[in-house]
Amino acid sequence: MAKKIIISADYEHLREFVASLPETFDTMGTVLYEGRNVVKSITVDGVELIVKRYRRPHFIQGISYSYFTSSKAERAYVYARRLRELGFSTPREVAYVEVKSRTFLTYSYFVSLPDHRPPLSQLLRRPDFSRVCVAQLAEFIASSHASGVIYGDLNLTNILYSVDNDEHYQFGLIDTNRARFAYPSRRQALEDLIRLSYDHDFLTCFAGLYAECRGWNFERTRREAIEALARFQERHRRYDAIKCALGLKKK
Repeated sequence: MAKKIIISADYEHLREFVASLPETFDTMGTVLYEGRNVVKSITVDGVELIVKRYRRPHFIQGISYSYFTSSKAERAYVYARRLRELGFSTPREVAYVEVKSRTFLTYSYFVSLPDHRPPLSQLLRRPDFSRVCVAQLAEFIASSHASGVIYGDLNLTNILYSVDNDEHYQFGLIDTNRARFAYPSRRQALEDLIRLSYDHDFLTCFAGLYAECRGWNFERTRREAIEALARFQERHRRYDAIKCALGLKKK
Protein backbone atom coordinates (compact mmCIF):
# COMPACT_ATOMS: atom_id res chain seq x y z
CA MET A 1 0.00 0.00 0.00
CA ALA A 2 1.31 3.43 -0.98
CA LYS A 3 0.06 6.71 0.45
CA LYS A 4 0.20 10.26 -0.86
CA ILE A 5 -0.21 12.81 1.94
CA ILE A 6 -0.62 16.55 1.42
CA ILE A 7 -1.08 18.83 4.44
CA SER A 8 -1.58 22.59 4.65
CA ALA A 9 1.43 24.26 6.27
CA ASP A 10 -0.76 25.62 9.09
CA TYR A 11 -1.73 22.07 10.11
CA GLU A 12 1.62 20.28 9.83
CA HIS A 13 1.28 19.32 13.50
CA LEU A 14 -1.58 16.99 12.49
CA ARG A 15 0.59 14.96 10.10
CA GLU A 16 0.66 11.84 12.29
CA PHE A 17 -3.13 11.81 12.53
CA VAL A 18 -3.60 12.43 8.79
CA ALA A 19 -1.09 9.73 7.86
CA SER A 20 -2.93 7.22 10.05
CA LEU A 21 -6.37 7.77 8.48
CA PRO A 22 -6.39 4.69 6.22
CA GLU A 23 -5.83 2.51 9.29
CA THR A 24 -7.87 4.37 11.92
CA PHE A 25 -10.79 6.02 10.11
CA ASP A 26 -13.26 3.18 10.72
CA THR A 27 -12.79 3.28 14.50
CA MET A 28 -12.60 7.03 15.13
CA GLY A 29 -14.99 9.95 15.45
CA THR A 30 -18.70 10.46 14.95
CA VAL A 31 -20.43 9.56 11.70
CA LEU A 32 -22.22 12.56 10.14
CA TYR A 33 -23.15 10.89 6.87
CA GLU A 34 -22.84 7.37 5.51
CA GLY A 35 -23.74 6.51 1.94
CA ARG A 36 -21.56 6.25 -1.13
CA ASN A 37 -19.01 8.22 0.90
CA VAL A 38 -18.55 8.46 4.66
CA VAL A 39 -18.19 11.76 6.53
CA LYS A 40 -17.04 11.92 10.14
CA SER A 41 -16.33 14.54 12.77
CA ILE A 42 -13.05 13.76 14.54
CA THR A 43 -11.46 15.89 17.26
CA VAL A 44 -7.66 15.85 17.39
CA ASP A 45 -5.69 17.83 19.99
CA GLY A 46 -8.76 19.96 20.67
CA VAL A 47 -9.36 20.73 16.98
CA GLU A 48 -12.57 19.50 15.37
CA LEU A 49 -11.97 18.15 11.88
CA ILE A 50 -14.34 16.92 9.20
CA VAL A 51 -12.97 13.88 7.37
CA LYS A 52 -14.58 12.58 4.20
CA ARG A 53 -13.64 9.17 2.84
CA TYR A 54 -14.63 8.76 -0.79
CA ARG A 55 -15.94 5.39 -1.83
CA ARG A 56 -13.57 2.99 -3.50
CA PRO A 57 -13.66 3.67 -7.25
CA HIS A 58 -14.69 0.93 -9.63
CA PHE A 59 -12.14 -0.40 -12.12
CA ILE A 60 -12.60 2.26 -14.81
CA GLN A 61 -12.60 5.10 -12.28
CA GLY A 62 -9.52 3.62 -10.63
CA ILE A 63 -7.62 3.81 -13.91
CA SER A 64 -8.82 7.36 -14.51
CA TYR A 65 -7.88 8.64 -11.03
CA SER A 66 -4.53 6.86 -11.16
CA TYR A 67 -3.35 8.12 -14.54
CA PHE A 68 -5.56 10.78 -16.11
CA THR A 69 -7.46 12.93 -13.58
CA SER A 70 -7.03 14.18 -10.04
CA SER A 71 -8.75 12.24 -7.28
CA LYS A 72 -11.87 13.68 -5.66
CA ALA A 73 -9.91 14.31 -2.47
CA GLU A 74 -7.20 16.27 -4.28
CA ARG A 75 -9.78 18.35 -6.13
CA ALA A 76 -11.68 19.04 -2.89
CA TYR A 77 -8.46 20.29 -1.30
CA VAL A 78 -7.30 22.43 -4.23
CA TYR A 79 -10.73 23.82 -5.06
CA ALA A 80 -11.47 24.81 -1.44
CA ARG A 81 -8.36 26.98 -1.42
CA ARG A 82 -9.16 28.49 -4.79
CA LEU A 83 -12.77 29.28 -3.86
CA ARG A 84 -11.68 31.01 -0.66
CA GLU A 85 -9.15 33.05 -2.65
CA LEU A 86 -12.03 34.15 -4.88
CA GLY A 87 -14.00 35.29 -1.83
CA PHE A 88 -16.39 32.35 -1.41
CA SER A 89 -17.15 30.81 1.96
CA THR A 90 -16.11 27.16 2.10
CA PRO A 91 -14.54 25.11 4.93
CA ARG A 92 -10.78 25.60 5.31
CA GLU A 93 -8.84 22.75 3.69
CA VAL A 94 -6.46 20.88 6.02
CA ALA A 95 -5.16 17.83 4.14
CA TYR A 96 -5.86 15.01 1.73
CA VAL A 97 -4.67 11.43 1.52
CA GLU A 98 -4.65 9.02 -1.42
CA VAL A 99 -4.17 5.30 -0.95
CA LYS A 100 -3.01 3.08 -3.78
CA SER A 101 -2.72 -0.68 -4.11
CA ARG A 102 0.05 -1.28 -6.61
CA THR A 103 -0.67 1.59 -9.01
CA PHE A 104 -4.45 1.90 -8.62
CA LEU A 105 -6.26 4.32 -6.34
CA THR A 106 -8.36 2.55 -3.71
CA TYR A 107 -9.50 5.18 -1.18
CA SER A 108 -8.97 8.89 -0.71
CA TYR A 109 -9.64 11.18 2.25
CA PHE A 110 -10.27 14.93 2.47
CA VAL A 111 -9.81 16.75 5.79
CA SER A 112 -11.22 20.21 6.49
CA LEU A 113 -12.37 22.43 9.31
CA PRO A 114 -16.12 22.31 10.05
CA ASP A 115 -18.92 24.66 9.04
CA HIS A 116 -21.86 24.01 11.35
CA ARG A 117 -24.42 26.07 9.46
CA PRO A 118 -27.52 24.14 8.25
CA PRO A 119 -28.02 23.20 4.60
CA LEU A 120 -30.49 25.07 2.42
CA SER A 121 -32.38 21.82 1.85
CA GLN A 122 -33.91 22.28 5.32
CA LEU A 123 -35.26 25.68 4.33
CA LEU A 124 -36.10 25.41 0.64
CA ARG A 125 -37.06 21.79 0.03
CA ARG A 126 -40.67 22.44 1.05
CA PRO A 127 -43.81 23.80 -0.66
CA ASP A 128 -43.73 27.08 1.30
CA PHE A 129 -40.08 27.86 0.53
CA SER A 130 -38.86 31.39 1.27
CA ARG A 131 -38.99 33.56 -1.84
CA VAL A 132 -36.68 36.06 -0.12
CA CYS A 133 -34.03 33.37 0.33
CA VAL A 134 -34.47 32.10 -3.24
CA ALA A 135 -34.02 35.63 -4.62
CA GLN A 136 -30.77 36.10 -2.71
CA LEU A 137 -29.58 32.64 -3.70
CA ALA A 138 -30.28 33.44 -7.36
CA GLU A 139 -28.23 36.62 -7.02
CA PHE A 140 -25.40 34.67 -5.35
CA ILE A 141 -25.25 31.99 -8.06
CA ALA A 142 -25.61 34.50 -10.90
CA SER A 143 -22.70 36.45 -9.43
CA SER A 144 -20.69 33.24 -9.07
CA HIS A 145 -21.24 32.29 -12.71
CA ALA A 146 -20.34 35.81 -13.79
CA SER A 147 -17.11 35.43 -11.74
CA GLY A 148 -16.14 32.26 -13.59
CA VAL A 149 -17.21 29.51 -11.18
CA ILE A 150 -19.31 26.51 -12.26
CA TYR A 151 -20.18 24.32 -9.28
CA GLY A 152 -20.98 21.09 -11.07
CA ASP A 153 -22.88 19.63 -8.10
CA LEU A 154 -25.06 22.55 -7.11
CA ASN A 155 -27.71 21.07 -4.83
CA LEU A 156 -29.42 22.45 -1.76
CA THR A 157 -27.62 20.02 0.55
CA ASN A 158 -24.23 21.37 -0.52
CA ILE A 159 -25.08 25.02 0.22
CA LEU A 160 -25.06 26.09 3.87
CA TYR A 161 -26.64 29.29 5.09
CA SER A 162 -26.98 31.79 7.89
CA VAL A 163 -29.50 34.63 8.11
CA ASP A 164 -29.73 37.76 10.23
CA ASN A 165 -32.81 39.47 11.66
CA ASP A 166 -33.21 41.55 8.50
CA GLU A 167 -33.40 38.41 6.32
CA HIS A 168 -29.98 38.94 4.78
CA TYR A 169 -28.61 35.51 3.86
CA GLN A 170 -25.00 34.38 3.73
CA PHE A 171 -24.13 31.19 1.85
CA GLY A 172 -21.32 28.67 2.19
CA LEU A 173 -20.29 25.86 -0.14
CA ILE A 174 -19.29 22.29 0.66
CA ASP A 175 -18.56 19.23 -1.48
CA THR A 176 -16.93 21.33 -4.20
CA ASN A 177 -14.73 18.71 -5.90
CA ARG A 178 -16.82 18.90 -9.10
CA ALA A 179 -16.36 22.64 -9.52
CA ARG A 180 -14.88 24.14 -12.68
CA PHE A 181 -13.27 27.52 -12.99
CA ALA A 182 -14.50 28.91 -16.28
CA TYR A 183 -17.09 31.37 -17.53
CA PRO A 184 -20.14 29.27 -18.39
CA SER A 185 -22.11 29.57 -21.59
CA ARG A 186 -25.85 30.10 -21.23
CA ARG A 187 -26.46 26.37 -21.59
CA GLN A 188 -23.73 25.48 -19.09
CA ALA A 189 -25.13 27.97 -16.58
CA LEU A 190 -28.62 26.51 -16.87
CA GLU A 191 -27.34 22.94 -16.55
CA ASP A 192 -25.49 23.97 -13.40
CA LEU A 193 -28.44 25.59 -11.67
CA ILE A 194 -31.01 22.87 -12.46
CA ARG A 195 -29.21 20.57 -10.01
CA LEU A 196 -30.59 22.70 -7.19
CA SER A 197 -33.97 21.00 -7.33
CA TYR A 198 -36.02 18.68 -9.53
CA ASP A 199 -39.20 20.38 -8.31
CA HIS A 200 -40.71 22.32 -11.22
CA ASP A 201 -42.32 25.01 -9.04
CA PHE A 202 -39.06 25.78 -7.28
CA LEU A 203 -37.01 25.60 -10.48
CA THR A 204 -39.23 27.94 -12.46
CA CYS A 205 -39.25 30.44 -9.59
CA PHE A 206 -35.48 30.26 -9.22
CA ALA A 207 -34.78 30.39 -12.97
CA GLY A 208 -36.89 33.52 -13.35
CA LEU A 209 -35.05 35.28 -10.53
CA TYR A 210 -31.69 34.13 -11.93
CA ALA A 211 -32.69 35.51 -15.35
CA GLU A 212 -33.41 38.92 -13.83
CA CYS A 213 -29.94 38.95 -12.23
CA ARG A 214 -28.28 38.11 -15.55
CA GLY A 215 -30.44 40.41 -17.65
CA TRP A 216 -31.88 37.44 -19.55
CA ASN A 217 -35.40 37.02 -20.89
CA PHE A 218 -37.60 35.84 -18.00
CA GLU A 219 -39.94 33.41 -19.79
CA ARG A 220 -37.29 32.01 -22.12
CA THR A 221 -34.98 31.23 -19.19
CA ARG A 222 -37.73 29.49 -17.24
CA ARG A 223 -38.64 27.38 -20.27
CA GLU A 224 -35.03 26.49 -21.04
CA ALA A 225 -34.40 25.52 -17.40
CA ILE A 226 -37.23 22.96 -17.49
CA GLU A 227 -35.92 21.65 -20.84
CA ALA A 228 -32.42 21.37 -19.38
CA LEU A 229 -33.82 19.44 -16.40
CA ALA A 230 -35.53 16.98 -18.75
CA ARG A 231 -32.26 16.44 -20.66
CA PHE A 232 -30.36 15.95 -17.40
CA GLN A 233 -32.80 13.35 -16.09
CA GLU A 234 -32.76 11.47 -19.40
CA ARG A 235 -28.94 11.38 -19.41
CA HIS A 236 -28.93 9.96 -15.92
CA ARG A 237 -31.53 7.35 -16.84
CA ARG A 238 -29.33 6.18 -19.73
CA TYR A 239 -26.17 6.30 -17.64
CA ASP A 240 -27.77 4.20 -14.90
CA ALA A 241 -28.95 1.69 -17.52
CA ILE A 242 -25.39 1.37 -18.85
CA LYS A 243 -23.99 0.93 -15.33
CA CYS A 244 -26.55 -1.79 -14.62
CA ALA A 245 -25.66 -3.56 -17.88
CA LEU A 246 -21.95 -3.46 -16.96
CA GLY A 247 -22.66 -4.71 -13.45
CA LEU A 248 -21.50 -1.44 -11.87
CA LYS A 249 -24.87 -0.70 -10.27
CA LYS A 250 -27.66 -2.87 -8.94
CA LYS A 251 -31.01 -2.69 -10.73
